[in-house]
Amino acid sequence: LLEFLRSGLVQPQEDGAAVAALEACVDAPAKLGFADRLIHLQYRARSVSMVTFERAAGRLERTEVLHA
Repeated sequence: LLEFLRSGLVQPQEDGAAVAALEACVDAPAKLGFADRLIHLQYRARSVSMVTFERAAGRLERTEVLHA
């Protein structure tokens, strides 16, 4: 998917969040996937913190994990 977005055949979002999230997944632990990283990048672009129930996502900058 990353190579497809880089190919020029499609136009990714202007903010580059999808490509950045995929790039971050290349060498990252499997527990933290593309969707979590994409959501996190969108929150960071708005300069707000992210709140999640997923412990793996808690390793991301400015992310708080809620405990049930």
